Amino acid sequence: QKNPFIPYSPQAEAIIRFFIDYRGGLIKPDRWGFWEPINKVFDDSSIMDCVRGLAYTSGGVELKKKYTYDAEIKNNTFGFIWDENGDFIDAQVPLPDYLTTIRFYFPGKKNIDLSFLTRLMNDMRDEFHADNGRVYYQATNETIAEIKE
Repeated sequence: QKNPFIPYSPQAEAIIRFFIDYRGGLIKPDRWGFWEPINKVFDDSSIMDCVRGLAYTSGGVELKKKYTYDAEIKNNTFGFIWDENGDFIDAQVPLPDYLTTIRFYFPGKKNIDLSFLTRLMNDMRDEFHADNGRVYYQATNETIAEIKE
């Protein structure tokens, strides 16, 4: 029987594995953590810890690849709600299977390859059936590239 206190989500695992496998490990992280400082060494034993952190409702994980990127992955899936008797209350609207935000930060990078970012964004959209994606300049919030389903 599955332990409800040790969360697992196939969607969360697919996201972490995407980072590991994308284009032969091009964006495989070397550090990870749940909050700053992000200093745990990322290796094969880290995968399920990352998945568990991301599987929690409102959970998240942060990944880093030295000199390349910082990524923040948040699980925005709605939590369960109970009434005063402890009974589960059904949602009043259809809920998604999984609702996630993935943000990449490229600290100190001035000349990011926009074609690579657009390809990465499109590949993530295709892999995870995402509704949209956006590349923007954080300092001005100017949209540089955008995809919509």
